[in-house]
Amino acid sequence: LSGMLREMAETHNKGIYLSSARMRAELTRLIELISTACRELVRQIAAGSFRPVGTEVSFGREGDILPALEIEASGATFRVCGIVDRLDAYKAPEGTDYIRIVDYKSSETKFDFTELASGIRLQLPLYAAAMEASLNAENYLRGNSPETAGFYYQRIGAVDTDPGTLSEDDEKKLRSSIVSAFKLNGLTLSDEQVLHSIDREGSGFSSVVSSLRFLKDGTVTGNLASRDEMRYAKAFANFPESCPTELQALMFTAAEHSLRREKNACCKLKKSSPSAFAAGPKMKLVPFEVFSYKVFSINAGQSCALSGLYIVGFPES
Repeated sequence: LSGMLREMAETHNKGIYLSSARMRAELTRLIELISTACRELVRQIAAGSFRPVGTEVSFGREGDILPALEIEASGATFRVCGIVDRLDAYKAPEGTDYIRIVDYKSSETKFDFTELASGIRLQLPLYAAAMEASLNAENYLRGNSPETAGFYYQRIGAVDTDPGTLSEDDEKKLRSSIVSAFKLNGLTLSDEQVLHSIDREGSGFSSVVSSLRFLKDGTVTGNLASRDEMRYAKAFANFPESCPTELQALMFTAAEHSLRREKNACCKLKKSSPSAFAAGPKMKLVPFEVFSYKVFSINAGQSCALSGLYIVGFPES
């Protein structure tokens, strides 16, 4: 892998990573990070029965094999399209097709049910709903209708391995810090078969999914959801019928969300009084202070990216 990356660096961006001592040092750092990430991804996959069936899985856009997720609300049809970083699948012995969604992040990101209920964390359950619907429609897995086993964020970033923080020759601490840094963080279906297909060892704290812990009495604790709760998560993200056309259920926080729009799109935001941003191809981070800001109007036919998702086909408002 190191040799492949160095060979790629010779032609990438006119060989910029070989242009100076500083850039060569940066290349070495990137190679170490990529190598560590690859080893951890392979280890996590080998630890269970789920296998990647797609990367950068695009749905709903022109030329995509998989269709958009269509949401009926307030007499209008909303088409959601996006790109899933990684889609894993597992076929259980009785024939059930399970899928799990993995979204890569450059910094630590956590999924929380309360944030979903507040309209803050919609990305992962929307991806799950979209994959279930589109994979079923296209018979992508060539089997039964897929069921979501979990959806997760995964941090892909530098790991603090400063020798000063470790005991001398203490490789276990170093290894533990790397494993913890790359664990999946999200919501997992509370099903014994699913849990052991994610982490086959099933002993103590999971080395694959953060917060999962396999106890000696056979129970499992962590960020788990029953089938009803998993359905609720996807249904809530799908803008239930009670949600007004103005999408007032969409609320965002400053540190975690920004609104970006494509060229000529216009988005209005509301606090105590409306404020509008001039149309244009670029948009800076919206300075939200609390998540009570609500999207109340988006021009018809325009696109608005919400944490990587594009919602298109808004009605006149």
